[in-house]
Amino acid sequence: MNKRLKKVTALVMATGMAVTGNFAAYAAAPAVGATVEETVTVNASTGSNAPSELTGYIAISNINVVVPVKAGFDIDPNTATDLTTGHGRIQNQASNYTITNNSQLKVKVKISSVASTVVTLTQTESQALNSPKNLMLSVRKKGAAAPAVATSGDWLLQSDISNYKLDGTSSECILEPTGAAGDADKLDMELFGITGAGWTGSGATFTVTPTFTISLAN
Repeated sequence: MNKRLKKVTALVMATGMAVTGNFAAYAAAPAVGATVEETVTVNASTGSNAPSELTGYIAISNINVVVPVKAGFDIDPNTATDLTTGHGRIQNQASNYTITNNSQLKVKVKISSVASTVVTLTQTESQALNSPKNLMLSVRKKGAAAPAVATSGDWLLQSDISNYKLDGTSSECILEPTGAAGDADKLDMELFGITGAGWTGSGATFTVTPTFTISLAN
C-alpha cells in the first residue's frame, strides 16, 4: 500500500472511530420501552462519567368530559319571537345543558355536525315562520350575545355549519382543566329557537341532534 493510500485509509478509520465513539450523543431517541446501550471505558483510578439520557413521551390516551346526551325543551309556534329578553319562541329548557371538563388538561369544544327528525333546520326567519315544520335553532354559550335573526352563522343547519359560532364569535370554546376558578372548566349552553307553520297542536315532538367534537386544546 503506498503512502498516499495509507494516509487516506487512516483518515477514514479515524473518522469512523470518532462517529462510533460519540454514537450515544447523536443517536435518535429510542422507542418507548427500548434502550440504547454503549460500552464505556472507565478510568480505574479516577473513574469516568457516564450520562444516561432518558426520553419521555407524553401519552394521553383519554380525556374525561361530562356531556349532556339528551335534553328537553318546548317551543310555542303561536307566540311572538323575542330574542331580546327571551329565547326566540322557546318557553322552557334545561338549566344545566352543560359540558364539564374533568381532565387535567385544557380541551376545546365545537359543534361538528347536526341532524334532525320531523323538522327542517333553516337559517331564514321567513322559512321558519311560513314553511311547514321549519325551525331556526341556536345552541349558544350562556352569557354570550343572543343570536341575530339576520346572521346565518348564528343558526344550525344540517348541510353546512362551517361558519357556526358556538359563543357568538368563534366556532370553538376552550374549557380549562378541572377545578378551574369561576367554573372555567364548564361550558354552560342555552337554546334559542323560532318556528311557525305546520303544527296542529300541543304534544308533537321532534329531535335535533348536534354532535360535539371535543379534543385537547393547544
